[in-house]
Amino acid sequence: MAEFKYLIFFAALVIGVPLGIVLASRYPLLEKAVLFLIVASTVLPDATSINFMSREFYFALTKGFEISLGDLGALVLIGVMLRQRGDYGAPGWPPMSALFLLVILSGLASWTTAPSGIVVPAAAQEHPFFLPYDVFETGAYPLFELSKWVRGFLLFLVIYYYLRKPANLDTVILAVCLCTIWLGLSVLTDRYIHHIHRVKGTLPHPNSLATYMAMCGTFLFSILLAERRWSRVALLAAGVALAGISVVMTISRGGLAALVVGLVLAVLILGWRNLSVKNGVIIALGALAGLIVLVAAADTLLGRFVGEQDAGGDLEYRMYYNNQAKLMAADRLFGVGLGNFS
Repeated sequence: MAEFKYLIFFAALVIGVPLGIVLASRYPLLEKAVLFLIVASTVLPDATSINFMSREFYFALTKGFEISLGDLGALVLIGVMLRQRGDYGAPGWPPMSALFLLVILSGLASWTTAPSGIVVPAAAQEHPFFLPYDVFETGAYPLFELSKWVRGFLLFLVIYYYLRKPANLDTVILAVCLCTIWLGLSVLTDRYIHHIHRVKGTLPHPNSLATYMAMCGTFLFSILLAERRWSRVALLAAGVALAGISVVMTISRGGLAALVVGLVLAVLILGWRNLSVKNGVIIALGALAGLIVLVAAADTLLGRFVGEQDAGGDLEYRMYYNNQAKLMAADRLFGVGLGNFS
């Protein structure tokens, strides 16, 4: 089965991408379908990706060099935009790109100073959770992380250039909204049908889901403030509501804080530019609905944030890690490589 998956991937890369560029250039509907595929691949990372040099026992989200259908779709859109340069204007570089490239370069510098391998301690080899290797591949793990950063930057560039054609804005908004709604419905299914306590939906971890939905919820809410078409208002409101409910169901402190801060900033920065009765009603009803959800989930949230949380022990634990980080930084200026800290 694994070999068959690799064959499909290389066929899609060698044949599908060039063919997709030609067809998407001729048929706008297919171009939009490729954009939807790119967004959907971020919601279904496991189902739409293939992993090279897979290290399933490595304790991180990036367990190899992953390539997804979304990456191949991004290559298709790059080809389409190159063939239609006149519609997308002068390319240029997106704001803050230089800083992101600097981060990637610092990650590469960190990788060059990382140890090439560390022997697995005997105590770990004898642990019931058997590790099927004798050496931690500390020279490879940072490259796993860097590859995901580079893929993310590629996706960002593709969407940035794609939006230089104003007609494409609705396509991107609709794709993000529909995928957010679909992910939110899968979260409700996990919670109320499968009775999962900390939901993760189709993503690898509850914290990943919380981050994703906090980001999408803030984005969709910002669009909702400026939207005047009532059919779109209803769709965007559903996306924001499901994003908020999903974050609460992850019981993620960081995700909940990020969503609240994002929504408040959206109101402060964009609200005054879109003063209307509609937005006043949406903000009031949204605040009331959020309060009701928080009250209904109060026992679960307090149990997670207070009952299960030993603040003193947690602080001591984190200070220990901070001290280890300082020792590593003193020994190696650029650190020990992304993903090698633990």
